[in-house]
Amino acid sequence: MENEGIPVNFGDLPIESAVLEDDRPYKVELTKVTLALKTDKNGNVYCAIQCAVLDDDYEGLPINRSYLALPIGVSADAPKKMRIRVQNHNAPFGRFVRSFKLKSSKPMPAVLDVRDEVARTAWQEYMEQFIGAHGEVTVENSEFPAGSGRVRSAINDFV
Repeated sequence: MENEGIPVNFGDLPIESAVLEDDRPYKVELTKVTLALKTDKNGNVYCAIQCAVLDDDYEGLPINRSYLALPIGVSADAPKKMRIRVQNHNAPFGRFVRSFKLKSSKPMPAVLDVRDEVARTAWQEYMEQFIGAHGEVTVENSEFPAGSGRVRSAINDFV
């Protein structure tokens, strides 16, 4: 290849990272799941996930989702309004589980308080068994950080 290696003309280096095309789903491998050390503005516990793209030209490219709320329970006699809210809250995690075909003989440990180190550790260790699972995601390209003019790809949803 021409111009391979040193010397490098700094003016020729790119300053933007490649972004994925956002018009199709991508096959990905789950590479990391991390429980947040804080709750969201509504007090919900959430995690972040990182995947590596398995498709074509983008193979190996990391793609993330910074916020994926952990599911919460609701009693059978809760008002319909509350059951609908919980269903909508839990749906993204449900799509994540189905997309990556996550199955275990044990239920996922509950994390009711992110300050509970025992619960956080149990959850993190439980999720480690799923590293390497394959799923399918759609992406969203958006400016990040806001106002920077830089566009990045992130996981939009799970297929």
